[in-house]
This record gives sequence, C-alpha cells and structure tokens, in this order.
Amino acid sequence: MAKNYTLTMLPNMQGWKPEIVAADLVAPVGANNISVSYGDDVEPHRQVEIINGWKWLWHGVRDRNLLNSQFVGAILLTGAPINSLVEASRKTSSTGGDFDDNDLLLSIGTGIAVDSNGATQMLDSGFRMLREYAKENP
Repeated sequence: MAKNYTLTMLPNMQGWKPEIVAADLVAPVGANNISVSYGDDVEPHRQVEIINGWKWLWHGVRDRNLLNSQFVGAILLTGAPINSLVEASRKTSSTGGDFDDNDLLLSIGTGIAVDSNGATQMLDSGFRMLREYAKENP
C-alpha cells in the first residue's frame, strides 16, 4: 500500500509552523508543501531502507543545487526504485508520471523558497521531521 507524508509550511509570527499529514496514497504536492512517499509495490516492513532512501534523495537535491537552478518555481519530484538506490537509478522531474509503484519519492512544491546556496536549514529540518514522523507512524 502506498504511503505519503506531507508537511505544509505555514508562515506565522515566529517563522514556520509545520503540519504533517499522512495518507495511504501518493498525492500531488501543493505549492507550500514538501513530502516523502513510496508506491504500492514498496513493502512497509522495509522501513529502515525507506527512511534512509528519503534522506539520500534529499541530499541529492541539496548537493546538486536543484532548487537554485533548473527547478526554480517548479515542482521538484525525485525518486528511485527501493531495490536500486543508486545514482544511475535516480529520476528527477516535475511530472508524476515519470515514477513507478516501486519508487521512493520526495516532492517539493513551487512555493518553497531557497537561499543562495540552494537549500535552507528549514528544508533540511522539514525533511528530517517527515522521516521521524514516518518512523513513528508507519
């Protein structure tokens, strides 16, 4: 069964207020959302691989500076098959149809801003919060 964890970044007086929503299907990412998910063919009992895979996907976005270059103002989706978490298998796109039921997926909405280095501490913290939430709410 597919699983999706979404964090909505809502501005308030103190910065950002995270709200996490879990769903049993992979949904399109909203403008102010980040999410992690996996498809129907990924077995939930592989939780350690799933969590580490999401971390690897985020580090790939950050290290390749994608939010500061080709995905400025566009939805960023990146994923890879659970059985092949290597650079050659990584897919990055703005189109959900490029991904399969055996993929781990990380999504970033169009309204998520980055600093001049291509990432922010808030985004890093947001993805860490999603991974922690998924560990506690499989």
